[in-house]
Amino acid sequence: MHWVRFEAKGRIGPHPTGFAQLLVPIEGEGWAAGPDGQRQELRPGRAAFFSSGEVHSKGSETGMSAVMIQIGSITLEMSGP
Repeated sequence: MHWVRFEAKGRIGPHPTGFAQLLVPIEGEGWAAGPDGQRQELRPGRAAFFSSGEVHSKGSETGMSAVMIQIGSITLEMSGP
C-alpha cells in the first residue's frame, strides 16, 4: 500500500503494472488510462483497477492524493442482484 500525491499537471506515463493495482483517490481529482490511452476521471468515490502487467498511466491536472494498493494476484468477480 502506498500514498501517492500528484501535484497539478503531475503524471506517471505509460508503463506496465508489476502487480494488480487499485488506485483510490482520497482528495482532489485526476485521471487514469489503460493501454488505449483514453483517460477516465478519478475522484473520491471513483477508483481505478489495473490487472498485473496491464499498461496504464495516471495523473492530475489540478492535484490529487490517493491510496495505491498493489497485490501480486487477484481475481475479480461481478455478481448480479
